[in-house]
Amino acid sequence: MKLLKVLFLLAFFSFQFGKAKAQISDTVKVYPNPFNSETNVCFTLIASDTVTIIFYNRWGQTVLQPMTNQILAAGLHIINIQTDSISQGSYFWRVDFGSSIKKVGWAIKSNSITSNSQNIDAVKSFVLFPNPTSDLLSISGEGLKEIRISDLSGKEWQFFKTNLNQISLKELPNGMYNIQISDRDKKLILRENILKVD
Repeated sequence: MKLLKVLFLLAFFSFQFGKAKAQISDTVKVYPNPFNSETNVCFTLIASDTVTIIFYNRWGQTVLQPMTNQILAAGLHIINIQTDSISQGSYFWRVDFGSSIKKVGWAIKSNSITSNSQNIDAVKSFVLFPNPTSDLLSISGEGLKEIRISDLSGKEWQFFKTNLNQISLKELPNGMYNIQISDRDKKLILRENILKVD
């Protein structure tokens, strides 16, 4: 009887702690941001999971919920979101993966933006992670890149060309920075804000 109890407890704990949890890449990106009539939510799932996407106004009221507990397969997902139903302003977004992992951020709708186009293939090939970071920032994407790092006031802190997939932010003070990555023809591939912390 004692052996049966032990086997039962082992089976129970193996089931409880062996459940697959959602696994995602380090970042969820909302682009373009600011946006006008549409934006995209981009993320990578390592395993199939349920996904919910919600946009809130500044009072915490739900204004858009384009996806609710939808099961998505593993892989890269770019979810297009039509935003004609919301007015100009600042919004918080939340993406829930399964029952435990949540990513949050902010987005701005501006009626003065005339084009929301961004090269989706470039977004697939260039991802900055981790964000926030304390020192090293990894860049997925191959080839020569021009990288410009500015603070939010527009002051340029670093500008360089590299083939490397990792850059050091060690010399930068803590704060929010805008990173722009361009190809060798100076065509903007990616613009993203990152947070540097200790």
